[in-house]
Amino acid sequence: MIPGQGTWESTLRGRDLDGNAATIEAYYDTAQNITWLADANYARTTGYDADGKMTWATATAWAAGLNIGGVTGWRLPTTVDVGNDGVTYTSEYQGVDAGYNITTLSEMSRMFYVTLGDKAYYNTAGSGPQPGWGLTNAGPFSNVEVVDNAEYWSGTGYAPNAGYAWTFKFNTGLQNNHLKDALGPAWAVHSGDVGVSVVPVPAAVWLLGSGLAGLFGMTRARRRFSVDNSNPTFLRCCSLALHRRGLAALHGLGFRRLHFNPRRTPRALRQLALLVQFHRPPHVPGTR
Repeated sequence: MIPGQGTWESTLRGRDLDGNAATIEAYYDTAQNITWLADANYARTTGYDADGKMTWATATAWAAGLNIGGVTGWRLPTTVDVGNDGVTYTSEYQGVDAGYNITTLSEMSRMFYVTLGDKAYYNTAGSGPQPGWGLTNAGPFSNVEVVDNAEYWSGTGYAPNAGYAWTFKFNTGLQNNHLKDALGPAWAVHSGDVGVSVVPVPAAVWLLGSGLAGLFGMTRARRRFSVDNSNPTFLRCCSLALHRRGLAALHGLGFRRLHFNPRRTPRALRQLALLVQFHRPPHVPGTR
């Protein structure tokens, strides 16, 4: 997860699918109105397929047959074929429905370029590799496949040739088409918002506050809470959560101790509790 890169911090919402609110199995994408499984290679994780790479027919059937905590109706991400059937672009480096740097229409390309803020191998002028290319930020997701030039299957067939389907590469940002009999990973999504929103109740918020007692301390003379800068990763996440919600009283991480106004402490703790949905690894239903 890279704070400040892409829109994932503001557009993804954790969702519980297995009845355990302490875990997150999916994320609702408010920008695209779809829900993504937190595990981008769930077929491999659950043992459905040894490496998660399947033919298009097998991948579409796998997604359609998923039942996670009673939630059915899963599918593969879609791709919109613009203009004439098939590949349409003026330049493959600034594609319309095929090529690189496509920020709209395809659910996977928007996830890569906009939500996660990642960069294609080529820039729009065709120069590559551009600095910072590739899947540098996977956000809160796990197992996004990039090795062996993996092409994720889209659920959309390729109109000019029934033997092909649209694909997307999360290693280079290329959207293209591939023979349906080839093997590729699959990322299941669900239209709309499904699952239970992972938002702590007030009691859970205060339990979180007591659980952080080792990091928080009250200085009565100064009447403020202080956070010891002894855990850079924790503080970076705290800073992200608090600044993103407009709590300007939290100072930069360069200070030895960070302070925030006690009157705003309840709200601060709520934001830290909400942060848990991005800070813990996703849970695989059926495992401990």
